[in-house]
Amino acid sequence: MVEFDITRIPRYSSKSSYAHFDHRVSFAEVQAKILDSEYVSNHAFYPLISNEIITVRYRGGKRSCKVRNIAYASHFDHRVFQYYSYLWSDLYNKKAIAEEFDEVAVAYRSSLSSDGAVTAGSNISSAKKAFDYMRVQDSAFVLTGDFESFFDNLNHVHLMASLRSLFPSGRLPDDHY
Repeated sequence: MVEFDITRIPRYSSKSSYAHFDHRVSFAEVQAKILDSEYVSNHAFYPLISNEIITVRYRGGKRSCKVRNIAYASHFDHRVFQYYSYLWSDLYNKKAIAEEFDEVAVAYRSSLSSDGAVTAGSNISSAKKAFDYMRVQDSAFVLTGDFESFFDNLNHVHLMASLRSLFPSGRLPDDHY
């Protein structure tokens, strides 16, 4: 089901720099295994390695600390997750274009467009585009939010239903784990 040139995945030929149980691998080195659905369906994924990142903040002359829990997948597992993430992002981008909300929902969107081209878009360039648009409007309403532990508290039943809705059959294909 590859609908785009996977060699255009960012950092396709480079290796990650974090330590884990397995050897560092580039996507290019493990591509054949990742594209083999039989191999992936029988692959035993390693556990995630967790770490806390503590950031010191200074606001209004007061010091506070923000603790973020970060989990790292093994290098091979990361490449499997990366592949499916790009497949699903591509489907989501196509749905966003078809349902005409592609110009609205910009956060956490892949820069890999539905035609397979990698664009230079980022949250910063999307914000600039939004501000430029608002400047030419008579009035505008902006809604922002920062939700603590948002991803940790997602309803996974709803999340899976939303993911399934990207596929015409309403379910994940057999080779999507």
